[in-house]
Amino acid sequence: KKLGFENPYGSYVTSVVKNSAADKAGLQPFDYIYGLDDRETQSRERLGDMLAEYEPGDQVRILYMRKGKSQSASVTLGTRADGGDETIPDEERAFLGISPMYNPNVGDVDGVMVSIVDKSAAEDMGLEKEDIITTINGNRIIDWEDVTTALSNLRAGETIAVGVSRDGQNRTFKGKLKSKYETVSSRGPAVAPEPTPRVSSNAFLGVNLETISKNKAEILGADNPYGFYVTNVIPGTAAEKAGLQSFDYIYGVDEYRVGENQSLGGILTKYEPGDEIQVFLVRKGQKRTVRVTLGTREDIQKKPSTNKCEDAFFGITESESNPKELGVQVGVVEKTSATDLGLKDGDVIQSINGYKIFDWGDIGMAIDMLKPGETIQVEYKRDGTVRTGTAKVKSYAETKGCENCDCSDKKAATPFPFNWHTDEDEEAVRDISNMTATVTNLSSSQIESLEDELGINLLSENDLSINSIQLRSNLEKGMFELSFTLPKKGDTMVRLYNQTGRLVYNYELGAFSGRFSDHLDLDLAGQKTATYYLEVRQADQSTAKKIVVKKG
Repeated sequence: KKLGFENPYGSYVTSVVKNSAADKAGLQPFDYIYGLDDRETQSRERLGDMLAEYEPGDQVRILYMRKGKSQSASVTLGTRADGGDETIPDEERAFLGISPMYNPNVGDVDGVMVSIVDKSAAEDMGLEKEDIITTINGNRIIDWEDVTTALSNLRAGETIAVGVSRDGQNRTFKGKLKSKYETVSSRGPAVAPEPTPRVSSNAFLGVNLETISKNKAEILGADNPYGFYVTNVIPGTAAEKAGLQSFDYIYGVDEYRVGENQSLGGILTKYEPGDEIQVFLVRKGQKRTVRVTLGTREDIQKKPSTNKCEDAFFGITESESNPKELGVQVGVVEKTSATDLGLKDGDVIQSINGYKIFDWGDIGMAIDMLKPGETIQVEYKRDGTVRTGTAKVKSYAETKGCENCDCSDKKAATPFPFNWHTDEDEEAVRDISNMTATVTNLSSSQIESLEDELGINLLSENDLSINSIQLRSNLEKGMFELSFTLPKKGDTMVRLYNQTGRLVYNYELGAFSGRFSDHLDLDLAGQKTATYYLEVRQADQSTAKKIVVKKG
């Protein structure tokens, strides 16, 4: 709206790939595409949805806005192979020398308040701390993303014009950009610190992540569907020191943005331990930036083993949830913190302590953030009315009135040998920060072909009711955490086969119902992609899933 766009469902151009159809059409960063041919984008039909209807070689007319004026361009669509690699070498990458500051008067004026790096191009031009940047090379600047868009398309040595608001006056400063290397070198030689031995030289952020659906990302307030949802912050790491939290949705670092072909792990490989980065994220519906000084895996602080009876226990069970809607319907355990708060069976929990709840995994994350004695605030829907309640969270031991309860997590015995990876393992934790895993259903025909081709004997009915199945990366352990809920009780077995048909995981739970969670060692074995087959069997019913693990 601030930029004068009447259609709020368009796409903002942040970069143009060389030799692509967009490049040939003359599109530029800061252009705002709002339609193709005679159709305009809308809430249920974005640009990507519209482009999916075309083929390479089709001629289209692109409708876009540039600096407040409506324009159009005809272009012949191409393929990804048309685009050239125009990666700017680090020594040529433009470095202005600014970083965003908190602006107490945000909303009163557009732009970004900045601080200035010593001996940088910004300082040479005359920019000062607390200047508010409003334009770069004539393009309006609304937020820090606009700044990174403008700078990511420039090289050291090019001239830049920066419009600022200072003491209520608008001013323009011009100068030549430097590289980061030039800026650092101009400060003079620095005394190198004594080297310290490292277990790993890879930059480490220190969060466990999962991907989420486009629908969930939009409801969270994110316009980039390729971001990563923080499910846990590892103690002692750069992420914890910087204040990152569970439920943060990370979509970028510095000038880089996650995308279909660029993961957060891939972006972090560009950095070294000790580098300071700006992490772009959405928290409780608001876009934020957090400064983080990257560390290494050595920073991880092992959690002391504790009696889980002393953990926070709220007292709810999952009833059902709809992945396309906000909220989880729950059952309530009597005489718990949940009943103290006023919850009843059938209530739909929509938020906990301000965090939106979509599935049982979100509830687990929210409860894990609490300690016994802390306050929990729950927004829930009952009979069409949204209500709010608060209560003190009790531990399981306090809830049950059991002073000497022992809730240690003991594994069920199984005759099949495989390696358990526990907190006591002395081997190095595997780096899975650049790996993703997706879970899809297997059809009856696919199950039958697995038996023919790999000798994997799965029940083909796929008739077991299983809720909230999730597979999340756990960077602290270097493994993936599998979790799901079984609503009915019965003799239960969880098995995992690799792509050669070998049984690599077998867990017999006996008579079981409720929430299951365990860690899987999903190895790429030197490949970019690996496939696994998961079966959860309960009595004579089962469900089968295909797991695809990818690197990058």
